Amino acid sequence: MIKELKAKPRQTLYGHMKDCLSVWQLFLRWHQPAWETAVTRLGYNPGLAINILTAAVYAHDLGKATIKWQQYLDTGQGRITHALFSMLMLKDILQPELQDKEESKAALLAVLAHHGMLYHGAFAGERANSLGKQDIPVSEVNKILQHLPGFESVLTPLTADNCTGSQGAREINRLRRHVEEMDPEAKLRFKGLYTMFLSALQLCDNEASCQYQAVIDTKPEQVLGPVLQQNTALRYVSRPEKAFSSFMQSSPGTSPNNLQLAVSGAEKPYIILQAGCGSGKTAAALHYASSLYRKGAINRVIITLPTRFTTNSMYWDFSQSYGLGTEHTGIFHGEMESVLFNTGINEANKEKDRHISDLKFEHSFFNRPVNVCTVDHLLYSLLHCHKYADRAFGNLMSSAVIFDEIHFYDQYTLKKIGQCLQLLRQLNVPHMVMSATIPKSIVQYLKEEAQWDNVDYHFIRQQDNDEAVSHEPFTITKMTGPMIEDTNVSKELLSLVQKNINLRQMVVVNQVERAKTVALELSRTLQGVNIICYHSEFTRQDRDEKERIIRTLFKPVAERTAGEIEMLLRKGYSNTSQVILVSTQVCEMSLNISADVMYSEIAPVDAVVQRGGRLHRRGKHWRAETCRCPRCEELPADHHYQLYLFPLHWDDTKSHLPYRGEVNGKPLLQQSWNIIGEVYSFSKAVDWVDELYPEPPEMQDQEMMKFIIEDAVFGRRPRDRFGNDYGDTSSGSFKVRRSDTAAVTVVPASLLPEGSYDPVQLVKDCGVRVSLSKLYWKKENWAVKEVQHNGEKYILNVLNLPYTWDVGFQYQYKFKS
Repeated sequence: MIKELKAKPRQTLYGHMKDCLSVWQLFLRWHQPAWETAVTRLGYNPGLAINILTAAVYAHDLGKATIKWQQYLDTGQGRITHALFSMLMLKDILQPELQDKEESKAALLAVLAHHGMLYHGAFAGERANSLGKQDIPVSEVNKILQHLPGFESVLTPLTADNCTGSQGAREINRLRRHVEEMDPEAKLRFKGLYTMFLSALQLCDNEASCQYQAVIDTKPEQVLGPVLQQNTALRYVSRPEKAFSSFMQSSPGTSPNNLQLAVSGAEKPYIILQAGCGSGKTAAALHYASSLYRKGAINRVIITLPTRFTTNSMYWDFSQSYGLGTEHTGIFHGEMESVLFNTGINEANKEKDRHISDLKFEHSFFNRPVNVCTVDHLLYSLLHCHKYADRAFGNLMSSAVIFDEIHFYDQYTLKKIGQCLQLLRQLNVPHMVMSATIPKSIVQYLKEEAQWDNVDYHFIRQQDNDEAVSHEPFTITKMTGPMIEDTNVSKELLSLVQKNINLRQMVVVNQVERAKTVALELSRTLQGVNIICYHSEFTRQDRDEKERIIRTLFKPVAERTAGEIEMLLRKGYSNTSQVILVSTQVCEMSLNISADVMYSEIAPVDAVVQRGGRLHRRGKHWRAETCRCPRCEELPADHHYQLYLFPLHWDDTKSHLPYRGEVNGKPLLQQSWNIIGEVYSFSKAVDWVDELYPEPPEMQDQEMMKFIIEDAVFGRRPRDRFGNDYGDTSSGSFKVRRSDTAAVTVVPASLLPEGSYDPVQLVKDCGVRVSLSKLYWKKENWAVKEVQHNGEKYILNVLNLPYTWDVGFQYQYKFKS
């Protein structure tokens, strides 16, 4: 046993290096086919990549062998960086014929970056020079190196008995120049390889250190060697075959429909899927990923969605409907802590907080076999927008990426998604675009663009695989006047809601303040009724609770758990099948609920179709006695499923927000009103969407691609690209959402704690995103406070208006419709 040198206060350097190597070998046992395939897709040699990365994993902490670092471990004083010297020592011991290989350069950079993202100025001249000369015990290091299997094929013995910071600075400059001189395409491929190396190296380091921490408390005062045992349960290294086999053994996995069979049997890994609500697109995505995994093409899937609400909903559905345990799944967005906190972790608060922090870390770079995230956080991971972005990019290379609900995004965000699709094509990353309402103009545009990247999209349509496209689950009744005039709710709406009081009803409006107006009026006129208002302007805690309540209220009563019933009663709801959900367009996406009647303001055709997907979900006919689906069996035979569509005043464009633009010289919403027919079927809806959007939108963003290439290795810091690290929306140079919809996170004055508090945590728990236009309208109630916490100064925006769980802030807006 080699004991002379240490990597940690109570573990030898050899012990940590051997543990890292053992983790890497286990990783290869479970991930090697997909990992090698990804390297090959990038145009590199997978065998050479594995050999060089094996050496880098083993040698990544050699810089801790310096006399100065060993003294630090003994005394706790005089700590210096070891990554720079580890890189120099690895370069010194690589076989001469390997040193100019791209795989070797990627390995050196990964070792340099394994404790922090590289950026312009990292390890710059003066800082590196100040590290001075560090002496190395050569013979002890060479004894450790001899324990690496196949040592001679990749490495040579260490010869230099010292290294200097100035040597490190020169080597970094050499590597930086090498990257800068690459053409853009080569730079992107190198970024893929470098980040794959970095992600794997950091995974091995994290796992080895985690196992060390778990053991040291049981071995008091003992300096340990390797701690990883043959049967040790690993914390971070996933086993994708278990996740995908669990899905395949679930009901959606064992009984795929024709659409899912078409997706899983596709020969090409690049797919555009057009299918209606309730057709099983989520299961299709998982079948697609499972098929690619079995072929050795991927080791994980990343599913992107437009909002936190829809992301949370899918994350919970994974375990409830698709056989995937929480150990198989990850979630990534700006408020994922609250979701993780409610995943049934039964630990004391302090331990639970630590566990959630650990999960948040792991989920931030798509480490699980099945991951769901907002599209924002996928795009932010392509650049240096968060500190784990390079690690996430590396995992992306061996993933299948799903873009769900692509119809939802506005032009600004769609350009960035289009640019991301081009990047994935250039790097040969498998991906699928899904939507019920993707126009044929976009399909044709993507297919034509893909030809430039030598990629051929396979277009799969529900029409070709499922007779359900001709089903007519509801009719559409166009009303004569708006749903809201000034602050007065339509008497027609109130009468219809009253008539259908015992049913599951949904009211969908286009603006947050209109949702509040309708919800307040219904609450005033209807007593003892289950009414719930949902929109974007609630605190995180209230949103999370409302999401759970919505899912429960739309469940059959017999299927509700005791905990769900207790939650309903605690919030004043009755445990009945009656519910009125008043919502904004957040309900359009991936919300697995089904209403019996719906009332909606006019929206673009594709949005109306998506809203209708939550009405008589999976129904066959608009009359209950004809359809006889399980829900119809519970309703009167003469029940008629209807979507009541309310117009707006076409000349009042302010009331049309957030839907902008014109089609054929008319407002988008007016044109949609003219196109929508009286009876809904999916095949008719496809024709309506194609008629509304005859031309494709712009789907390229050259500035974004410039940023990605700049951040290939060094690039900008997260504080430049994203801004503050505790917000959910970028204030830096790269933004996913349009800036003219700018909003500020405010804390309701009534929720400010007394005494001292952590402002960052307060914003996460109690912050509400409010548009600047609303804040300026109520500027006398808007205060900006400076808060001191732990020696740091924070800016806190406070809004002194009534805030309630029921509707959020109360502005008392006046509407003109």
